[in-house]
Amino acid sequence: MAESLKLRSVEKQFTTSRRDVTALTGIDLDIASGEFVGIVGPSGCGKSTLLRLLAGLDTPSKGQILIDNQPVARQDPRCAVMFQEPRLFPWKRVEANVAVGARRSKEKPSPGNWLGLVGLDGFGHCYPHQLSGGMAQRVALARALIGNPEVLLLDEPFGALDALTRMQMQDLLAEVCDRVGTTVVMVTHDIDEALYLSDRVVIMSPRPGEIVEVLNVPAHRARDRSDPAVARMRTQVLRHFGFEEPCTESVALSYGAAAD
Repeated sequence: MAESLKLRSVEKQFTTSRRDVTALTGIDLDIASGEFVGIVGPSGCGKSTLLRLLAGLDTPSKGQILIDNQPVARQDPRCAVMFQEPRLFPWKRVEANVAVGARRSKEKPSPGNWLGLVGLDGFGHCYPHQLSGGMAQRVALARALIGNPEVLLLDEPFGALDALTRMQMQDLLAEVCDRVGTTVVMVTHDIDEALYLSDRVVIMSPRPGEIVEVLNVPAHRARDRSDPAVARMRTQVLRHFGFEEPCTESVALSYGAAAD
């Protein structure tokens, strides 16, 4: 597949009242069109900062980020971002919230079609306060995709959901992204989530964040959550964070619960 995203020697520094802080350094990565890439790492390693750079919400201090060989622009319209919170407008009905995602599109896609794609047929007339947390995130996913972005950026999108709803949303995301074919980059603190959804998992070091390993997930989506090959990779990822023994329960990086 053709390369969709290229990151070349990307570095990001922030200036505080006391000193300059390097959040990211030496980030080099190629992401193919239609690929699903998960990013994991300890809190403060710059995962969310990297996502903001990819979206054009911030600019690198050094290096270059390209989409289809063109530099990422400020608030790049080729990208859509989905956050941990749905961030819906409470005074707008669900259908109007989804339509916001198409405001830069030359076409006028139907919000109802996208609501159907995420399993919310018949809910377009509702207001956000009438929805469950999982339903609200489905609306946020429809809003992110309605503009047909080349790249979908996910910042811990299911972190606030209960375990069962989170698994349902993971399955929905995998199904929808396979159908739409967009490139996806997802930041998550949940190693199992990254391994279940991603074609590759990028592991980052503590600040200053840099890529320490990129793992190819062997099984194709939709994969079995109990696939032994994926379980072995789970142990491999955990070793990067100081866990030598395999864990038997779903692992979210506990030291990564705070936003980067």
